[in-house]
Amino acid sequence: MKIFVIFFLLYWLHYEAVKAQTEPKPSIWYLRDAHSNFTVDSLLKKNEEFTLIKNAGQNWGHDNVPYWFRISMTNKSDKIEKKLVEVGYAYLDEVTIFVVKNKQLLYKSATVGWQIPYRSRPLKHYNPIFSVPIDPQSTQTIYLRVYRRILTISAPINIWNEDQFYENDSTKKILWGAFGGILFFVFLIGLILFLELRQRTYLYYALYVLMAMIYTFANKGIFLEYYQNGFLGFYGRNIRQIFLNLEIIFILMFIKEYLFPNFRFPLVINIIFRLCIFLNVIAIPLLWAEKYFDNHHLSFPSYIIFLYPLAFLLPVLFSYYLVFYNLLHKIEVTASRIYLIGITPLVLLTLLSIPRNYGIIHNHWLIDTEGTMLFLLFEILILSVGLGIRYKNLRDEKEFQQKLVYEGQLKLLHERESISRDLHDNVGSQLSVISSGLDNIGFLAEKQKVTPEKIETINEFVREAIQSLRDTIWATHQETFSLAEFRARVQQYIHKYYQSVENCQIIVNFEENELNLSSSQALNLFRIIQEALNNAIKYAQASNISINLRIIEQEISISIIDNGIGFDIIKTRTEPQYGLLNLQKRVNEIEAQLTIKSKIGEGTKIEVLL
Repeated sequence: MKIFVIFFLLYWLHYEAVKAQTEPKPSIWYLRDAHSNFTVDSLLKKNEEFTLIKNAGQNWGHDNVPYWFRISMTNKSDKIEKKLVEVGYAYLDEVTIFVVKNKQLLYKSATVGWQIPYRSRPLKHYNPIFSVPIDPQSTQTIYLRVYRRILTISAPINIWNEDQFYENDSTKKILWGAFGGILFFVFLIGLILFLELRQRTYLYYALYVLMAMIYTFANKGIFLEYYQNGFLGFYGRNIRQIFLNLEIIFILMFIKEYLFPNFRFPLVINIIFRLCIFLNVIAIPLLWAEKYFDNHHLSFPSYIIFLYPLAFLLPVLFSYYLVFYNLLHKIEVTASRIYLIGITPLVLLTLLSIPRNYGIIHNHWLIDTEGTMLFLLFEILILSVGLGIRYKNLRDEKEFQQKLVYEGQLKLLHERESISRDLHDNVGSQLSVISSGLDNIGFLAEKQKVTPEKIETINEFVREAIQSLRDTIWATHQETFSLAEFRARVQQYIHKYYQSVENCQIIVNFEENELNLSSSQALNLFRIIQEALNNAIKYAQASNISINLRIIEQEISISIIDNGIGFDIIKTRTEPQYGLLNLQKRVNEIEAQLTIKSKIGEGTKIEVLL
């Protein structure tokens, strides 16, 4: 797309350069018909009152009177030359051509205006075009009477040879086709992105591009034959204004969604925003009122005419203000910078078009339709880059959210698997021992050899199985546990099972912190503490045990230290113990690190870093 736009720019500049190098244009003079009463005969006496047009883009602002243009054309050849006189503006109300030779009127054309059907025109074209034959070896004077009610008088006059005209017209059709193709393609992309992402930003952008494309075509007069009769009570010439108003509405909605997502405007800004929307909404029925006034022979209020530039200029300046407001408050900095680059040429064109429309400055193709085309393409190119970045960010965020969901699901499955394994390894094994013990008691009962000690052993296993089941249920009761909840559970366990142990003091020291443990982490850490306490009391004969929890740079360190008899670490590497293997398995389960330090006669320290 970038290459296409650059090609478009270069080709247009080439076209302008070639056009400028053609044969010199004849001088064009103009005269204002203040009372709308001039005739060709009277003009012959006013030749000295005509003023030379020194600038091809000269216009005369809002002036509700006819203008006369005088052009002298000489044919030095021996054959009749056929010239095409084009008035390069489609929305003139009346254009009539008069051909004079030796102060005698040779030809008067039918009047051509925007409302004249194509089939009734001398040449079927959206601009008024007249074919003028120039006799051999003679000079003829052409008078053009041009009238445009209410709006700006602009009448760029071109004199063409037939071949030049059709070649130029073909070139224009290619350029306009390329322009329309690019904008329609961008419209479709925006619409597809809206349907895919359900983001109103892309819908407003797509509609803005579509309205801008239609307005630009209508402003030039292309396809005028299909809408020149108007519809729903609107003049054909006002159709373009409707699309301009819709274009402004959609660009304002786009700016709000693009630069201020999830942002609530302050009261004053919100009022101005709504005012800009309202002005453009109300401007549309006023266009209908213009035709209503004409049909009922009523005078259309002239002050209403000033509503149209206000409805255009205020939103443009306000949108520019919103960009700087966004940058100042750092709401969407990247998007604002991109939009600022894209919108600046169009804002400058808008500001220059106001004095141009009132005849203060001369017209130029850069502030006319061709300039609008170029600047609009530039804006759409820049905004497409910005929306591409927005689309990439949305996709990345969506993929990140999906990744989080998948990771959460995997984590949940992992924790369920861990809890299931815990039930199997602890409760399942204890129930197996209980079942085996009951079988043994049944066998001994038959022989009347059942002793209270054997029954108490079975009861002990039952109590351990019940406690293991409760611990597992506790871990699965909620998804996360605070360190305070975990500490309470550890202290409850110690109080219940080890308060009656003589000559052994157990101290629990946990740091306060807001970190949380998952259910899998809580259960495995709890089992590790259980295993370490059981080993320290049952096998190491410890008289002092401390359980410490510290937070080291967002990592949890749990250490169980006893003053028991200790054991030989090196020996366990060659002859692994079931208890130590169980500890390592649980540490691996929660992706933690296990460190065991012990010496015979000096006690043991077990540390888990999570």
